[in-house]
Amino acid sequence: MAKPEISASGHSIFIFQLQLYKPVIIKVFEAIICSVLLSPYNFYHRLVERARRGAQQGLCQMVYLPFIVKVISVISSLARCLMKIAVFTDLHSISPQERLTGQREKRSFFADSWPSFRNLNGLLQQEAPDLAICLGDMVDWYSDENRDFALELLNQLPCPWLAVPGNHDYESYAYETDRVRSISAVEGYEAAVKGWKERGIELHNRYLDLGHTGLVLLDSARSGVPEGTKEWLGELKNRHSRQLLFTHVPLDVPETREYILSVDSKRNLNKYVQSHSPWLFQDGLQEEMNHIFTGHLHFPGDLQVSDTVRMHMLGMAITDLRRPERPASACIIELEHDAIEIRRISL
Repeated sequence: MAKPEISASGHSIFIFQLQLYKPVIIKVFEAIICSVLLSPYNFYHRLVERARRGAQQGLCQMVYLPFIVKVISVISSLARCLMKIAVFTDLHSISPQERLTGQREKRSFFADSWPSFRNLNGLLQQEAPDLAICLGDMVDWYSDENRDFALELLNQLPCPWLAVPGNHDYESYAYETDRVRSISAVEGYEAAVKGWKERGIELHNRYLDLGHTGLVLLDSARSGVPEGTKEWLGELKNRHSRQLLFTHVPLDVPETREYILSVDSKRNLNKYVQSHSPWLFQDGLQEEMNHIFTGHLHFPGDLQVSDTVRMHMLGMAITDLRRPERPASACIIELEHDAIEIRRISL
C-alpha cells in the first residue's frame, strides 16, 4: 500500500504565520522554532523559488512540507488555538498557452474564469489558513500547459496545499489524423499521473496525521476508489477520534442521490456519485469519519448522512461565466481540541 505522502506548496510566510498564535506560546517557542527551522527553511525557500522557474519542484514539496505542517499542528495543539484549513474545488484551469485553441474557445466559460480564483485567493489571504486542500479538477483537461497554469495559480495560496484528483485531472485529448479524440479518466490515468508527478504532485490515497485530527485524502476521480482502498482504510480505523475525509466525487448513499436529483433531475448518477464503490460509506467510512468534503457537482450542499457523519458538498472555486449566480467559493475549517467550526466564504 502506498505510504501516505503530502504534496504542497511552500511559502515564506510560515515563520510569520506563527504570530497568529497565542503570544505566551510564541514567546516560549519562538527561539526554538527560529534556531531549528531557519537554516533548512531558507534552503527550502530557495528550492521553492527554483521550482517556480521549473526546477526541483517535486523535491522541495515532498521533503519539507510534511515536517512544516506537523510543526504548525503541534504548536496549534499546545496553544489550544485553532488550526485553520481552507477547502475548495473545481478550478477547471485552461492555460492561455494551451495548444488546443479550439477546445479552449469552446470552454471559454471556464478558461476565462481564472481571475475569480485569484479574487477568492484574496479572501483566503485574509483568512490566513495553515493548510489548503483542493478537492480536484485543478484543470479542465490534462495537458502540460494546463497543469503548469493550475500550479501557478495554486502556488499563490498563502499556505501549503494538498490536492485529491478529479476526473478532469486525468482526462485529456489526443490528436488523430482528422480529429481530436477525447480520452477518459480511466484511459488517461497513467499518463496524467506521470505528468503530475513530474511537478511533484502526488494524487494517490494519503493520510495526514495532525496529532489531534486525521485527514484522509481519497482518490475518487473515476467515480470509485482504487483497488486496495478498503484494506487501506481498515488500517486507519481508530487512528483518531476525529477524522475528516476529502475526495472529489460524492459518496454513493441515498441522501446524496436524492439531493443531487432535487437540484438537477437530469444528472447521471453513475457519474456524479461514486457508483463504482457503493460499499464505501457503509463498510469503510460510516464509523470512522466525522465530516466528508466533496466537489464535482459545481453546486453546494450540506447533508447529514448518519447520526455522526455530515457531508459537505462544495461549489466551484471559480465563477462559471454561464452561472454568475454561483460565485467562486471555499470552505473554512477551524479545529480545536474539542470543537470544529465549518463555514463557507464566497465572492
